[in-house]
Amino acid sequence: MNCANEGAVSGSGESCFAGGLVGWNWGGEIRNGANSGAVTGTGGGDLGGIVGRNDGGGAVAGCFWKRTGTAPFDLDGVGYNAFGGVDDCQPFGAAPGTLGATVTVDGLATDSLAEALNAWMAMTRDDDGAPLRRWTPGSASAYPTLVESRWSDEGNFATNWYDAAGTDFVIGTPAELAGLAALVNGGTTFENRRVTLGADLAMEGREWTPIGALDEEGTTVSSFGGIFDGNGKTVSGVYVDRYSSFGTAGLFGAAQAAIIANLTVADADIAASDYAGALCGIQDASWILNCSSGGRVSGGEAAGGISGRVAGVIVNCWSGARVDGSAAGGVAGLSLGDQGVGRCYWKRTGTAPFDLSAVGEGDDVACYAFAGPPGALAEPPDEFPPTLAGALNDLVRSSGAVNGIDLYGWTSGATNRYPVLTPLIRVGGETVEEALSDGFCSGMTYAQVDAAVAAYANACPEVTAATFGALMSQADALGFTFAELAEDEALLDFKPSLVITAFDPASRSLTFRVGNGIDATPQASMNRLAASSVRRLVVQQMEAPDGEAADLQLEAEFSPDGSAHVTFMPVNESERGFFKIRVDRTIP
Repeated sequence: MNCANEGAVSGSGESCFAGGLVGWNWGGEIRNGANSGAVTGTGGGDLGGIVGRNDGGGAVAGCFWKRTGTAPFDLDGVGYNAFGGVDDCQPFGAAPGTLGATVTVDGLATDSLAEALNAWMAMTRDDDGAPLRRWTPGSASAYPTLVESRWSDEGNFATNWYDAAGTDFVIGTPAELAGLAALVNGGTTFENRRVTLGADLAMEGREWTPIGALDEEGTTVSSFGGIFDGNGKTVSGVYVDRYSSFGTAGLFGAAQAAIIANLTVADADIAASDYAGALCGIQDASWILNCSSGGRVSGGEAAGGISGRVAGVIVNCWSGARVDGSAAGGVAGLSLGDQGVGRCYWKRTGTAPFDLSAVGEGDDVACYAFAGPPGALAEPPDEFPPTLAGALNDLVRSSGAVNGIDLYGWTSGATNRYPVLTPLIRVGGETVEEALSDGFCSGMTYAQVDAAVAAYANACPEVTAATFGALMSQADALGFTFAELAEDEALLDFKPSLVITAFDPASRSLTFRVGNGIDATPQASMNRLAASSVRRLVVQQMEAPDGEAADLQLEAEFSPDGSAHVTFMPVNESERGFFKIRVDRTIP
């Protein structure tokens, strides 16, 4: 199980059985394997992309083989199946490997070879205790392979962004994040320093070495002690293998007097001999706030969706992670002291493995469970918003900022996804609510308008026969095709929004972002808009919020962070100007 072949296999003779993984499977089990090598033979034997002959009650499950339709990649997965079983096997084409049909493994539906291999691996490992490793995502020129290297290996991390005399740092690549781990594990605590994450980071290609560590006696020997502002970004695919002998594991292994905020750790696969959490293994005198996590977490002593062992504070966080450990909780495994876990949320369906309490051992305050997306809370008090996004945003808007960190808000989510972090609009440091609007500054005060911040949220009518054409024009302008809107009735989730987040009259520029209610992140919505061939951006100037609007000439520049910068030439210069931006469909 959990094996792959890339080389050519050949056989000859009438009784030849040749397969990409096994020639003749008699009564055995072949599970979670992949073959991208050519299988050939002469003499009329049985040839298969996975197995030549499956017999004697043999089982082949969750295996995949290369089939392009052209010899030698034109075989079935099993050459001849006599008295055996073949389940959930699919062919794939060019690298990195798109499956011929969607497979569902342990609740995950995917047509990605790497995702299917990893789902089968995790299910088998967690159910049977087998020592299986993860797979790399592959690339346009390479199929997935088993993860072998570490981010801590020489040449895989970068520390040139660090200056010992500096106090504020921005890291924007996986190698730079690995460099933070190298610095902390080498003795740099980052006390009184701030690290900001500048981009979403995909870490699945190598095994992660946590930021902070324990020695063999369980004593903390290195820890992060500064501020880590996730800046609304996502770190995905953090992988710490259970056999790598880490006493504490997570993105952070150990945090001491630290603050970690505005961060999502997604698709994690983290295990430790003692303490494990998606964000942090051991958290001492530290705060984790406004963060989320997903994936799998396992710890021998204590494991939590956010943190393994807490002697600090976790607040306004949520986790959808699968958690396993002696003391296991949806948010934290073990909570010590009198501060602990409060206003946090975790996935609980009532069926294992999602049947845990918020904290495995210890107390929590005002924590509530949710099941499927977008996250309806189970039995919240009357003063509590009843949804995951509502509860998260309620505390964000009442807090505003913590230790100089502006807290991000959360999207509302949809029927097929949970809320994600999103920038808030602020005027003079105060959060401005996004308002339903079909025109400039609806639902906003003149003071807010003077600050040149506007929001148009859910600016579309209900889906009816009469409004269908208008909705399609809006969706067309934002980059959707009819097929995309029809799939899974996505049009019902379509909720376009446009937010002007900054206005600089001196440089004659606006910064804005859009949402559409369908794409999972603001960056994805903006990327779709940038690629749209029919959208037309229009900036208009008015003498008053409800005055006559004049179109301005403009140029737009889209940024990787999910925003766009627009420069324009005003119709007339004045101390007091009102501007709005529209996304229209280009009229032929």
